[in-house]
Amino acid sequence: MLSKLGVDRVIDYRSENWWEVQELHDGGGLDVIIDLWGGVEAWNQAKVKRSPLKDTGLFVSTIGDNPYPEVHNVFEVLKMLFHIMCRKLSNWLTPEQPKYVLGQGVHADPAILQRLAQRVKEGAITPVVDASSPFDFSAEGVKQALKLQESRHAHGKNHHGRARRATPHRISSERAGAVHRLSLPCRTAAAVAPAASSARPLSSPHRAEP
Repeated sequence: MLSKLGVDRVIDYRSENWWEVQELHDGGGLDVIIDLWGGVEAWNQAKVKRSPLKDTGLFVSTIGDNPYPEVHNVFEVLKMLFHIMCRKLSNWLTPEQPKYVLGQGVHADPAILQRLAQRVKEGAITPVVDASSPFDFSAEGVKQALKLQESRHAHGKNHHGRARRATPHRISSERAGAVHRLSLPCRTAAAVAPAASSARPLSSPHRAEP
């Protein structure tokens, strides 16, 4: 799949470390590393001297330190933000090492979204969808999609099919007026009830008099 998308070199993390692949060091190294998976461990490998990332290169993280952080209180949030801010400060104090950038995603700018849509239409960008999709639009389908995403072995994005339309519950015309009145405040209940109905106005918005 990756070869079809134009990837020059596929690295299997189970058998080799990306920072030890000689091909990545050739030609002076890499200008940019975009991290979608490794987190803080990938950054620690990228910033050392033996890394294939150039000293003037950029390490762009889309997940921060941990792709699945567990945050239970405000102090853990502050701790997580503290490490990110320290790296930004380090970018300024140590210009001789690669720069850390935390990706913030695409802003909801219509012009940017239009350009992306045009690039997809032209075939320059190929959206990749996991073969397991679409999942059912149900509680079980959502669980299956989240389980695959959590495994970190999804081959692309996940998506769900359309929700099944619920069958409307039919009631007899004799009861329709009472049902409508029960769902509205009493000051509007009489106006909603059918004109031919002989039912008495409600004394409460939630309960009819016997």
